[in-house]
Amino acid sequence: MGVSFDRAADYYDRTRSHPDEAMAGAVRALVELLGTGGGSLEIGAGTGRFSVPLQRAGLAIVPIDISRPMLQAGVGKGLRDPVRADAALLPFRDDAFASALSAGVLGHLADPRHALREIARTVRGNYIGVAQRHIGFDPLALYTELLHEAGQSRAPPEVTEESLSDHVPPRRVLAVSRSPVTFRADVVLDRLSRRFFSETWDVPEAIQQVVLERMRDRLQAVDLRSTLVLEAHVWDVKSLGHALTP
Repeated sequence: MGVSFDRAADYYDRTRSHPDEAMAGAVRALVELLGTGGGSLEIGAGTGRFSVPLQRAGLAIVPIDISRPMLQAGVGKGLRDPVRADAALLPFRDDAFASALSAGVLGHLADPRHALREIARTVRGNYIGVAQRHIGFDPLALYTELLHEAGQSRAPPEVTEESLSDHVPPRRVLAVSRSPVTFRADVVLDRLSRRFFSETWDVPEAIQQVVLERMRDRLQAVDLRSTLVLEAHVWDVKSLGHALTP
């Protein structure tokens, strides 16, 4: 099943939002790539960060997520027709959808390869992974680095939307947006100390305090500016599923 975001439903949108221009670029690109015919599936739709604007743009998006509270939060802001389901056991017939997408989801699944094969079963066209990266300061990357220094080693996820291209080359990569971002040290520390991010959820309190203290020191000496890069990586889903089959 992987990680459930039940606990994050109340604060997810305000801590994971992208700049307006980045989201506008992402929605335009996804409308072009997904098209309006045949229906699409969003895996790990959560509060509908992508599904809500895509539905408003006229796309027939079916949002699925394992977390009922996340979907309920999405319904509160206009998300339509959500389905509570596990990505590894999709309750849909073969080839039910023309396309699928996910953003920031694969790395939280217990078996992302199995989930992608399940997507390949239920989708007949393209799978689109929305990949994001920071050029410059990345607060979660620094947090992970300091965790390692404090003796809390953590293996990176086997597959993410960002790393899937290293396993199976996509048929197309579309640059979506590049947005300047400036972080505030007090906001970064507050959100980490309140464990708003899944990267913090399994960290013992003693280590968490050590890391936060080191983080406090480091934030005084680093440039908190970054460029947020969003890309859409496109695969033929059947070829992707075949490539990931053991």
